[in-house]
Amino acid sequence: MAQLVKAPQLPLLLHPTRLFLAGTTPVPGSSAPDWRALVWNAVVELPVTVIDPVRTDWGPDWTEDPDACEPFREQVQWELRMQTTDATHVVFYFDPHKDGMVSLLELGLSLGRDRVQTVAVCCPRGYIKRGNVIMVCRQFGIPVVDTAEQLASHKDGANSNLPYRPRDRLERLA
Repeated sequence: MAQLVKAPQLPLLLHPTRLFLAGTTPVPGSSAPDWRALVWNAVVELPVTVIDPVRTDWGPDWTEDPDACEPFREQVQWELRMQTTDATHVVFYFDPHKDGMVSLLELGLSLGRDRVQTVAVCCPRGYIKRGNVIMVCRQFGIPVVDTAEQLASHKDGANSNLPYRPRDRLERLA
């Protein structure tokens, strides 16, 4: 059974297979799919720790100033630790309705790390930097899928032999 870790928790991570959910967070009321829920549902029965950085208690008065806003600094430090030290697999979703600047930084962090065993990327048509995401992923041999549903199953019809398929890959690694 999967373990879910949400920011800013620092519990004992139960499974050696650890999946970090990087990528944009849907704006409430938007038409973007709940990609995090789709990925969670795809792995919930597996022995995997899912690391989700979304905070439901995010304060509207928090500023992105690490010297003046302790909760912001705590959040970013938590995300960096979880993604760069604890995660073995990272999943990205780039929402076409957001710029996703932080997600682009996170993608670069993941591709430059030896510890990350697999990276999965969903970049729907309409995302402003889709061309850049596709080119970077091609450089590193990372397939890019178009929908959140494909990300959760990681099958794209044209290529059923993708290197990252959560169910198959995580079952083998666990």
